[in-house]
Amino acid sequence: MRRLLALVLAAVALTGCGVRIDGPDPSPSAPTLDEVLRQREALRAEALAATDGGDLGTQVTAHAARQLEALGGVWIAWPQGDGPTPTPAPSADVVVAPGAEGLLAALDRTTPDLVAATGEVATPELARLFAAIATARTADAEGLAGALGAARELPALPVEIHSADPAVARALDAAAWVLEAAAARSRAAGEDPGPLTERASLLRGLGEFVVTANGWSGTPGDPREAWYPLDAADDLAGLEADLARVLVAAVGAPEGRDGLLQAARNCAALAARGGADVGPLPGL
Repeated sequence: MRRLLALVLAAVALTGCGVRIDGPDPSPSAPTLDEVLRQREALRAEALAATDGGDLGTQVTAHAARQLEALGGVWIAWPQGDGPTPTPAPSADVVVAPGAEGLLAALDRTTPDLVAATGEVATPELARLFAAIATARTADAEGLAGALGAARELPALPVEIHSADPAVARALDAAAWVLEAAAARSRAAGEDPGPLTERASLLRGLGEFVVTANGWSGTPGDPREAWYPLDAADDLAGLEADLARVLVAAVGAPEGRDGLLQAARNCAALAARGGADVGPLPGL
């Protein structure tokens, strides 16, 4: 009895001193891989948005600010500074130098990490968000490089695209149709239609792969049309931007993410070369 009474008194004394013995540990739980990558990208977006990129970098920093918002901002363990131990404010793991050149270097340094993270995260929604940001930054980098006179290669188109989304097959086929019409116009005007014809062939092949892989060919489920409106033939950069958006919107299942994102980045870079803006979050 005396021992029990001593324990009760000790508990009361500890409670009076402000020490909780029955509550959960107030420390944040260990973050998942998804949260670690999201936080990294939020910090990088914050750094890009805060950079003085001059007139050439205005679009890049504005896009980064919108991307930071979509990422949910930077997470801080004890935002009021009332944690059990002092916690330094988190900071990005990259330093962005001022000016357009600094922004371009930062985009080239960080975009491959975003591409890799798209395939690593567990949730399809976060993968799609990462894919949208990687696609936008590919276009931003292409635009900056063009403005600075820096030559660069386009991201390559994938050999295959794995997607069960009928919109992907239809968009690829429609783009090929429009490009073939533009090639015919070019030929009639005495210009070389070769690049347009080659592009149309590549996109049609990817669309055919998606249709065949899903068993849609020759069935009522084939999403392709016999013909498509040709309005986009007057704005091929806009056509590429729209295709990039469709590809990003289809990012979901882990097995198809790489090809969709690779194709989206290729289309976005081409769009930027033609003066089209895919926006800060294409496909979302």
